[in-house]
Amino acid sequence: DEALFGIFKSYLDVVGQNARDERPLPPIRLVTEAAYYQLFALLGYRLELSVCGISQERLRSGGKFFLSFEVGGVVSGEHVRDVKDTQPISESAIKALRLIVKEPLLHIPKIVLDDSTQDELSRLRIAYGRWIRN
Repeated sequence: DEALFGIFKSYLDVVGQNARDERPLPPIRLVTEAAYYQLFALLGYRLELSVCGISQERLRSGGKFFLSFEVGGVVSGEHVRDVKDTQPISESAIKALRLIVKEPLLHIPKIVLDDSTQDELSRLRIAYGRWIRN
């Protein structure tokens, strides 16, 4: 599929450009995570990141949020009791995911995230990949 090839080509372009730069960009890890999340979305596993997967109400800053792969996105703290197998997700990870699923991979190195948010994205991506395979 052309779109699938496009993700891989973009990823290799960004990694290749980074390798050629005198001062390489540090967020290749984030580009790798973005490529995975974009691949998941392309394969039909796009996460809903703007509204609660249970109530369909817009997510509001300041709350507690959880990610449910069964529901297909974020569940607000008020509705988490209605869902099994959720994982906590921070607001910064939600914001980062919104960006990385919509931005071209070439723009991802410009996104600045702290290490804990990058760790969180990696942890969630690994769990999501396992869920998709099962």
